[in-house]
Amino acid sequence: MAIDPVTLGLTGAIAGIQQARHDFNEYGQGAAGYGKRFGANYADSVAGTFIGGAILPSLLKQDPRYFYQGSGSAGSRLLHAIESPVISRGR
Repeated sequence: MAIDPVTLGLTGAIAGIQQARHDFNEYGQGAAGYGKRFGANYADSVAGTFIGGAILPSLLKQDPRYFYQGSGSAGSRLLHAIESPVISRGR
């Protein structure tokens, strides 16, 4: 995630939009302001990924991976797909 080109591109686009809208005026304008916005957005994205994908599941003893349910009725498989992002397996 930390060097994902899509994440880098989206972070750059968000920083550009923030600069065009003059969000976070403390950062200023120009290349320095854009760099500060980019760095802040990227750090926020990486921290959120690490906290949500590694630290909290480890502390809460949960497994955040999605487990495919290949058998059962269509309704039970649909229910499994809907609840899996919300309810994770404990270890």
